Amino acid sequence: MVPALAHTLIALATLTRRRWRLFSLLALLIGLILPLPTHSDTLDCLDAARLTVGSLARIAFVPLPQRSVARALRDFPGSEAPVTLTVTPGVAVLVTRGPVCLPTKSDSTPSSTGRDYQFWWQVQTPAGQLGWLADTAPDSSGNDTIPALESWQALIDLVRPVPDGVAVLRVNSHGLARWLTGYATPLPIDGGQNQFPEAELSPLLAAFSQNQRQCPQIARIVDPASGLRMSAYPSPDSTRLLLVRHLWRTTVGCDGQQTVRYGIDRLSLIDPHGEQVEFDIPAHAPFVALAGDARRDVTPFSPTPNQIAAVVWSPDNRRAAVVLRYGPHFQLATLDTSDGTLTFIDDGFAPHWSPDGTRLIWLRADPDGQTVNLISAIPGSAALNAARQTLTLPAALWVVDAPLAPIWNTDGSRLAVCVQTDKCASVAVIDVPNRRTLAALPLPSGVFDARWALHDSALLWIAPDTLTLQPIARSPAQALPLNMSPGDQVTAAYLFPESAASTEHAAGLLVLSRADGSLRYEVIDLRTGVTGKVTFTS
Repeated sequence: MVPALAHTLIALATLTRRRWRLFSLLALLIGLILPLPTHSDTLDCLDAARLTVGSLARIAFVPLPQRSVARALRDFPGSEAPVTLTVTPGVAVLVTRGPVCLPTKSDSTPSSTGRDYQFWWQVQTPAGQLGWLADTAPDSSGNDTIPALESWQALIDLVRPVPDGVAVLRVNSHGLARWLTGYATPLPIDGGQNQFPEAELSPLLAAFSQNQRQCPQIARIVDPASGLRMSAYPSPDSTRLLLVRHLWRTTVGCDGQQTVRYGIDRLSLIDPHGEQVEFDIPAHAPFVALAGDARRDVTPFSPTPNQIAAVVWSPDNRRAAVVLRYGPHFQLATLDTSDGTLTFIDDGFAPHWSPDGTRLIWLRADPDGQTVNLISAIPGSAALNAARQTLTLPAALWVVDAPLAPIWNTDGSRLAVCVQTDKCASVAVIDVPNRRTLAALPLPSGVFDARWALHDSALLWIAPDTLTLQPIARSPAQALPLNMSPGDQVTAAYLFPESAASTEHAAGLLVLSRADGSLRYEVIDLRTGVTGKVTFTS
């Protein structure tokens, strides 16, 4: 035994440097080929794993009052491994390896379920980055665990009116749909005029009285059309709605024309526990600038009534950006839905949250009306102005009241904007990180909306009778065939969230109106143009 061992040691000692390198490389390759363990040698993981390799998962949201946070992806399984990147809640990822069963931190209190281990999974982000993440995480108290990674599908949630309120229609990329819990809401002008503030009610009644004296057979008070009575914005996890009720009324004069609208916009948070009014904005009250001391009055008879123009949820499932329009002016605020705090930030519109919810990007038109800035800042920062990043957009672009609204991609790195010099016959793409404008893309006639598609390599032009894919590289545009009957029109198109699993399959949801006014839904493959019916489950 001893002579044999000595002989082996002598043989190893006589290896050349080149052979040592070959030996080391062989050992490394063997280590890479061997699969990672699916369980710990010292742990008995009794629970069945909730995920499978090759499936889609989602970075889970955390129920209020806790804050949903971005999750760290690590270089290898274990909480001590180096962090490679963070992924925001709601992002769909592809499960590529696992599970690896490891104990939770030794200094943490065991969870109420008695589970003292975690399943770790390797996932791939939509950008193709890989990292490891445990499927659970400690809650805010550290005494229990909550989901950090959950099984998921690529979904689209649409808000649609129902007889007594609004509900959420959930559709997956396979065309299966179901209605989620409806949110009961009162009629937009429930109780009549008593919901109007005196400053808005008095001029409405005065205008009606004057018209009634001059032409009693024509004068009347008119409610807004049903399609203009409310706008609903579901939270990223669709458990709550931010609902804007447009409580407007007009009067009809002797010439048969409607007068200026009077009333308010009401912003409410609606969840299964009921409704909480967050903010009221008078539709025709003078506006006092809140960012600075200068006062700017907007005439009560401005052609563009004051309104809550847009609400954009943050990926943290908690905050929202609110755009308030006062005549020609736009004011941007953030709303914390956990306590109702409304914080005014700046003049601005077209807000877009960064994927991790830490920064807010928006556009701001300077008082001269000619200069438009793109601004990125951290909401809630004590040094908000110092933390801002500003980019002046080319003067040839058209952003305010343009036929096509500015279109952000998911991470805020690209912005598509109408070109004003050709009256929006083309669209320019701004490469935000590199601060440059790409070549303009021709805009087909009739386009009323657009979406970024195919991992931001193309724009999808949406028109009443056509869908067109326009590559950013200025390759020829591709018109997608649509399965439309006589009288059908495309009213909207939405794209399913793109994950790492969708590189060969990109799908969208079409909303079409029939000749009788009813709606139908279809799923379309953006690469082939093949459409499929949406099937409703019980």
